[in-house]
Amino acid sequence: MKIRIPIPAPVAKAGPLRVAVVPRLVPAFSYGLAVAGAGISAFLVRQAFLAMTNAETAGIGAVTRGLAEANVPLLIALYLAIVSGAAGLLVLIIRMFVNTTKASPPVWFVMVTGILGLIPAGLFWWAESLVIGVFYPDSGGIVAVANMVALLLPSIMIAAPFILLLLLAISVWPVRSLSKPKWGPIVVLLMFEVALVVMAVAFQLRTSWLFQVSQAEQLLP
Repeated sequence: MKIRIPIPAPVAKAGPLRVAVVPRLVPAFSYGLAVAGAGISAFLVRQAFLAMTNAETAGIGAVTRGLAEANVPLLIALYLAIVSGAAGLLVLIIRMFVNTTKASPPVWFVMVTGILGLIPAGLFWWAESLVIGVFYPDSGGIVAVANMVALLLPSIMIAAPFILLLLLAISVWPVRSLSKPKWGPIVVLLMFEVALVVMAVAFQLRTSWLFQVSQAEQLLP
């Protein structure tokens, strides 16, 4: 009688985990809103800047009102981005305490999408600051900033759709992670959420100031 000794089946080695798509789409959507808002506002500011360039009699009231109205799309986008970003942060926190078969987004993903999302808004702030500076004494007038503004605003408008496509692509592209990220992505996402809040407050204050200047038709402190 032969005795058969059972041979244990080989244990499969755990490979890299697939990164879930939804936790990537939510923060990417948040930053995409900021990008789209910056692109629309850049177009509107460009129209106001062209009006300043073509009509030498354009008053400070009319121009500052045009700038303030141009800020509205970006402001709305930033507020929506903050809400969406908070939802993405909540999703990552919940996934920390739930057993899942897929990993949360790695730190590099949050960093890349956050930087891509905030760059257009930052460039827009710079371009608008140059336009506002024209009204101050010893600024050199429109001629001093025309080339830079003419470069920044179209660049934002052209870059916005490409960044949106890139955010979508890296959100749905198959990505694997060697392990489930812990608190790193949450901390980084929280940092960018704070950056969105700071940016929204800054644009809100500037927009309110621009509306006040347009009504007074003179620069205010």
